[in-house]
Amino acid sequence: MPVAVPHGRGDGGGLVVGLSMHRWAMYGGGEDLVRVADAMTPWLLGAADRLGADTGYATLGRLTAEDSQSPWERATHCLPALRDVTRTLWGYGWGTLLSPVHVGAVGGRAVLETLRDVLPALRLRDAGGGRTWLTLGEDPATVRGEDVRALRAVLAPALPRGTQTV
Repeated sequence: MPVAVPHGRGDGGGLVVGLSMHRWAMYGGGEDLVRVADAMTPWLLGAADRLGADTGYATLGRLTAEDSQSPWERATHCLPALRDVTRTLWGYGWGTLLSPVHVGAVGGRAVLETLRDVLPALRLRDAGGGRTWLTLGEDPATVRGEDVRALRAVLAPALPRGTQTV
């Protein structure tokens, strides 16, 4: 769902896109997440492109992409009132949409490419408008905790700061 946020001004004027699907609601308990991800990705990227969204993310499994607070904001106690997605990411997940500003904040596309050293299934793709769509592999069901930690470590410079650490 696209959500307008009142802070900042980037290509999308602060627009974000988020998508979450819970395994319990999927046929077969979400065992075939590749099929879901394959259908969801073009929709999410198409919406982001048409809207000119600054950032977004997709979670498939247990976490929810909410318009009021991302899981990252909840975990770190980031105040949504201080959100500026033109400078920092709204959140991250199996799939994460980064604007050119976010890519620059982490050190550039080359730094994202280095994630392949620890995450061989990582996929990076041009999402239009200078944005990058990063996924932790083809199958969201195979993402491990250590994969998420490695992603978080690289994305840290682009993530908003809260009063708690993760």
